[in-house]
Amino acid sequence: FAVKEYGKNTIEDIEKAIKILESIINYKDSKEMIEVYKGKICEIKYDMAISKYNTNSIESIDNAIAIFEDIIDHKNSAEMIEKCKEKIKEIKYDSARISYNSNSIEKVKSAEKTFSEIKDYKDSAEMIKLCREKCYELEKAEKEEAIHKEEFKRHVQEQAIKEEKKRKTLTILAIIAVIAAIILIIIFMKLNTSYFKPKKIYNEAMSAYENGKYEYAIKKLESLGDFSDAQAKLPEFYEALVISQAQNEEFYEAYHTCLDNNFSFEDLMKNNGFSDAYNKYYNRFKNYEGRYYYYYDGELDSYIDVVIDEDNWTFTVSYLSMSLDYQKNYGPYDFDFEQPEQYNKYGFYYFDFSTPGAIIEETKYYVKEQ
Repeated sequence: FAVKEYGKNTIEDIEKAIKILESIINYKDSKEMIEVYKGKICEIKYDMAISKYNTNSIESIDNAIAIFEDIIDHKNSAEMIEKCKEKIKEIKYDSARISYNSNSIEKVKSAEKTFSEIKDYKDSAEMIKLCREKCYELEKAEKEEAIHKEEFKRHVQEQAIKEEKKRKTLTILAIIAVIAAIILIIIFMKLNTSYFKPKKIYNEAMSAYENGKYEYAIKKLESLGDFSDAQAKLPEFYEALVISQAQNEEFYEAYHTCLDNNFSFEDLMKNNGFSDAYNKYYNRFKNYEGRYYYYYDGELDSYIDVVIDEDNWTFTVSYLSMSLDYQKNYGPYDFDFEQPEQYNKYGFYYFDFSTPGAIIEETKYYVKEQ
């Protein structure tokens, strides 16, 4: 059974085999076999230690040293321990050199510490000094960089503050500009409403007046209200209109223009040389004064009265329907000349009596009372 366990080639199994042989120490060659088995364990451990030695791991090489120390008398284990220690120093040295060549203060300090651990190896003692010098230079550069960064940060902050102030200033200026523009627009609109537009209308009224378009000029002037001397100009414009109407023998219209504006019609006619012309015009229609009858199918339908006021040079007309159908339904109807729409409402023929000429035209359909 011990031989069988030995054949498995594992330390654990071989140690079991040794315990078995020790239990039968006096049987056959058990003593000799125990030494052989112990040699086998040493050989396995030796190979294991060599394998760990051949790595670049300090931890593995430390494990190899422990194994070699356990089998110190086997082969060259003692020599291998020294080689392991040297290799550890070499690995540490190479690692420290790599850290030294970096620009990291922490890595350079770590390299200094490593070189201190192996200061008797190669130029480690010199490298310790170089590490300290490099740390000093790196720390100095780091401080300078920190100062530079702080100054740059402060510069950026100052620029940001300046830009913010500039932005706020521009915003304020923009707001002021917008407000100013709005104020100017409002002022312009008010000026346009209160001056420019009324001024344009005023000029149009003046131009129309100069060209004899008095009614148009008066309409424009009246729309201006209290602008400039518009109201003061109106009597002058109306007087010009009256004279223009008289020149065209529109005496009826001229009279009503005077009446609406509290002018003395008689004075205007006399002062402007229209008395004879108006009297002649007036007398032409004097004979049309009286009552006129209208007959329909031989029956009296209606009549009108034409009255001429000699004092005021006006014509008045009254109308009375004599239609039996109308009187049956509505009773007698007196036509109010000032409200002709009433007349139209009942379906009667509308006569335009606004001028003496219309009276002449319309009364031809009537029979004048003899």
